[in-house]
Amino acid sequence: NIGFPADYISEAIDQTRGWFYTLLAISTLLGKGASYKNVICIGHIVDEHGKKMSKSLGNVLDPNLILDKFGADNLRFYLVSVNQPGLTKRFSEKELLTCVRKNLLVLWNITNYFLTYSRLDGWQFKNLPPSHFLDLWLASRVAKLKNGIVSNLDNYEITTAANLIESFLDEFSTWYLKLSRKRRTQDFYDSFYLALKEVIMLIAPFMPFVCEFLFQNLKDEHDADSIHLEIISQSKSFDEKIIQKNEWLKKVISQASSLRQEKGIRLRQPLAKLELRGKSIKLSTEELEILKTETNVLNVELCQGKGAEIILDTQITPQLKYLGTLRDIKRQIQNLRKNTQCQLSDVVEIMIEIKDFPLEKFKSEIEKETKARILSTIESPDNEFKSPEFSLYLKK
Repeated sequence: NIGFPADYISEAIDQTRGWFYTLLAISTLLGKGASYKNVICIGHIVDEHGKKMSKSLGNVLDPNLILDKFGADNLRFYLVSVNQPGLTKRFSEKELLTCVRKNLLVLWNITNYFLTYSRLDGWQFKNLPPSHFLDLWLASRVAKLKNGIVSNLDNYEITTAANLIESFLDEFSTWYLKLSRKRRTQDFYDSFYLALKEVIMLIAPFMPFVCEFLFQNLKDEHDADSIHLEIISQSKSFDEKIIQKNEWLKKVISQASSLRQEKGIRLRQPLAKLELRGKSIKLSTEELEILKTETNVLNVELCQGKGAEIILDTQITPQLKYLGTLRDIKRQIQNLRKNTQCQLSDVVEIMIEIKDFPLEKFKSEIEKETKARILSTIESPDNEFKSPEFSLYLKK
């Protein structure tokens, strides 16, 4: 009736011979055995050089100022993830800022991307089952993450659980979203929505305030009033094969990138062909498209052969060179739009100065992908870009 023994207690390492010992000694003396089931001992925080914080050394940090600058959620996640709880923590604002950029800002940007484009497209949740390779991978990857976090938290391995989050958020942003930017379909938004909401629930124990705010912007009538009222349990199953297939695709992309570097060819320069040789290589249309996009080749060919080999056609024809310049132009126009603070719906005016390039051939493609109208002259441009290859002038 009195909740004895306690499920969990926590204190700093100096209480090893203090509170921790006293609880155990008194409980044992009374013949009741251990007075707690689980305990986490917290290490002390020192300065970034490993020295104890002291007013005489002038290295004391005001926690209130740190909280005002970075927020409680960021500080909590940093202290939980930097090392195991019982170890001494060398506090560094620089490392804390890095932690913020790799975790909270990534989560915030992912959520903002979803909310911006789903609202722009008038999306309504229909819970379509995932069918695209990337959506199937995301569902399995989130399920695996969920099992890892729940299992570790159940065993009070809080640092191990927290460290799973950073690597996943990186994949979510730089892999799934990067490859899905041109997808605006119902099944994409449905898969994105379910995964994002699940991930926010998993991060909520570490960042309760931020995750509550994000959840309130995502939840529907079937969800609990608060994210902290949602029940989180381990997933029944996930497809490990599709996760491994995704890792194989990344490995091929990395090897192709290394071949480019050996030849001194930049990634934005399109190449004609990537050839994969091996036994029984089978890839879906979506998987082939991922390889084409990430290796920046026009074609991927699968060939039977002994062992495994990757061959990259590194010959750059005049047509391929045009395509490389085209990518540079579109990229720089998007940069100009961003730097000029254009809205997604804004159609801008662009003047392009370039020699030895078939601009008319690619004019409609540039205009469509950059939301621009290409003009022969522009007076008083709002922004400009100049390089040895071409110059751009933008007017909102």
